[in-house]
Amino acid sequence: MRELGLINWVLAKFGARTVSAPEMHLFTTLGQHKRLFWLWLPYSGALLRGRLPRADTELVILRVAHLRSCEYELQHHRRMARRRGLDEQTQEAIFNWPAASNRLTPASRGC
Repeated sequence: MRELGLINWVLAKFGARTVSAPEMHLFTTLGQHKRLFWLWLPYSGALLRGRLPRADTELVILRVAHLRSCEYELQHHRRMARRRGLDEQTQEAIFNWPAASNRLTPASRGC
């Protein structure tokens, strides 16, 4: 907590609880640079609250994380995607695109 300061530590814990994760490593890393953390928070919030529905946002994040082999993002966002209605079968279809594209809705496929 000393590296983050009380406020950044509380925000990191709150963020972790919000996504049902034990830690928010991105928060704790950015929180060590206090000014950067406070500049990053509104930016990241704007990204996640874009024009896409949350389920579609999670679909895009999962697909990109899968293509880039980003295990941290996959683990973090698979939980979030489940809460937005993307069950295991849908997630597997996202990862096995285009072979499993028939399991996705036309809107999810971008049709």
